[in-house]
Amino acid sequence: MKPKVLIFGSSTKLAGSELKILEFIKRFSKDKLSVEAAFLYESEIIDKKIESLGVKVKCFDIKDKGFIRTVFTIRKHLAKEKYDFIYCFGYKVNFIVRLLQLFHSKTKIFTAVESTKKDLNILAALFDKITSFKVSKYICVSESVQKVLMERNKINKEKTVIIKNGIDLGKFNNHKDKNEIIKSLNININEDDFIVGCIGNFRKAKGQDILLETCNKLKKYNDIKYVFVGDGELREYYEKLISNYGIEENVIILGVREDIQDIIKNFNIMVVPSRWEGFGLVVLEAMASHVPVIASNVDGLLELVKDGFNGMLFEKENSEDLANKILILKDNKFIRESLTDNAYKYTIKPYDAEIMVREIENLILSEKR
Repeated sequence: MKPKVLIFGSSTKLAGSELKILEFIKRFSKDKLSVEAAFLYESEIIDKKIESLGVKVKCFDIKDKGFIRTVFTIRKHLAKEKYDFIYCFGYKVNFIVRLLQLFHSKTKIFTAVESTKKDLNILAALFDKITSFKVSKYICVSESVQKVLMERNKINKEKTVIIKNGIDLGKFNNHKDKNEIIKSLNININEDDFIVGCIGNFRKAKGQDILLETCNKLKKYNDIKYVFVGDGELREYYEKLISNYGIEENVIILGVREDIQDIIKNFNIMVVPSRWEGFGLVVLEAMASHVPVIASNVDGLLELVKDGFNGMLFEKENSEDLANKILILKDNKFIRESLTDNAYKYTIKPYDAEIMVREIENLILSEKR
């Protein structure tokens, strides 16, 4: 009998974890697994995408129903469906699922670990320690994440596995005309402008404020435009920063987009200014799109970006260093092309979504035995 698997995500935004869930659902072997999806928050975007693939999806709408009511609803759902495996993304999902499964030994729990943040709050650390016996495997997206998890949470290595993120490489290797895309976006960019792109949720970890500070340092360069794709809790703060710096003419915020693969083609360079990062999916997306990358020198990104070979690194939170790297690439097309050629030839092939999905699938099947 096929293992029954629930992929349980927290948010329904089309961000890193959710895109990973979507890639898994697109590609899992239906003859080997029975898969359903669930999310804590309501959203029509990802619901429809998953349903169109013939997979059942349940959204618990925690925002409107509240925490306690949602927990009881999830309890009833899990009791009814009797999953063999629950693959959990996000702290809240892990908290609820482990709590509800404390006295149910048959269901195996996988916990996705995607951050290298080294400090957990006391309650989160205590809860993880108490309930870690319920986790069959911690699935880490990189060696850096595995190392932090083992040191921070005191988890044995045998209880962890590294399965690196993957993307649909073909989707990003398109050949749409840049000028056509710029016109379709209806934004204040000229054909000759040098476009610096940044993609990610607007939160402290992603460091968009560092790039905005860099933009302020370089605002005399009127031909450099900064395009931010994403949204989140810090958007209002960032909009105030933009106003305070007086860089409104240089910065465009596009919000959340589904056509990332087309928008990336606009960029002359991609900047990933993270304060901490477990992996950096957007780095792969840029590399697959033949767009050069400048990334902060934090652990998760160091596994992907080799300075001067397939991208450039800048010192974390150092806007001056970032500004210098942007100008180097702006002024040197040869370096840009060399970095993108090396990235495409030597870096991205192991990060095909097909490889990621097969590894997750094989893990589930091996744990079933």
